[in-house]
Amino acid sequence: MPLPSRIGQRALIAYALAGAILAVICLAHADPNAGIPPYRTLMLQQGTLAWAKTHKYGINFALNGDKKVFNYPSKARSVGKIEAALVSSGAAPITVRYDPKPFGPVLSGATYYDVWELAVGPSMIQRYQQTSANWASDNRLASWLGGVFLLSSAILSIQAWRQRKNVW
Repeated sequence: MPLPSRIGQRALIAYALAGAILAVICLAHADPNAGIPPYRTLMLQQGTLAWAKTHKYGINFALNGDKKVFNYPSKARSVGKIEAALVSSGAAPITVRYDPKPFGPVLSGATYYDVWELAVGPSMIQRYQQTSANWASDNRLASWLGGVFLLSSAILSIQAWRQRKNVW
């Protein structure tokens, strides 16, 4: 099925090239385990909740007596469950396993530590296995996007080839 003739060959080539570049970027970052630290490298921290704040990409919180700001990312899913457990924790001890490598927005000076496992009192709220499985599932999206960009690029390239004329 040909595309409308008002789309020129040069535009098709440009779109095909952009799609190919995006496909390469997505497929180069398609490792489902990217960003998941091994369990043995996680650090353990325990304390009572000092504060918690939900944001667009997860929930940040701190434990009393500790300067670290922990981040439970939405990419790991179950943010509502984590927030409810933190808010209702009261004086119960909160135990977190977190990645000791801090991260933060460029130029902000803020640092955060991703939480991979969380317990409130004796109740395990989120296990490492659940968090890492959710993270890997989210990472698989890059493979699908890469495939879509690659297919789109191929279709646009074929259409540009069919429209070939002496346009250069």
